[in-house]
Amino acid sequence: MIEDYVSTGEVTLEFVIDDETTKSYVVDNVATGSTLESLMRNLSSPKMEIGGEGATAFVNSIDGISTDATRGWTYTIDGEFATTGIGTTELNPPTKVVWKFTTLEEATADQE
Repeated sequence: MIEDYVSTGEVTLEFVIDDETTKSYVVDNVATGSTLESLMRNLSSPKMEIGGEGATAFVNSIDGISTDATRGWTYTIDGEFATTGIGTTELNPPTKVVWKFTTLEEATADQE
């Protein structure tokens, strides 16, 4: 019997808190196909609040900074603005995920 080979790799997570503060974390041995939600739920730092699960998973706060009516946490994967939620976003290491606390307009303008 041939066992399925699951490749693993490194995922770098950056959290841009403000213009002066960026926190970076590197997670080794992330399996290809793991969701961003499962990775983030297993991080011990920074402190995160995630509501829902799977297709409805939503980041409520990171490092004590909470989403409000006008600003929230958006992310890019390898420089591309993410258009799917964390519960359905599959990772393909090596990968870099950058989180920014911003408005949707600011986040999408960064991509133009």
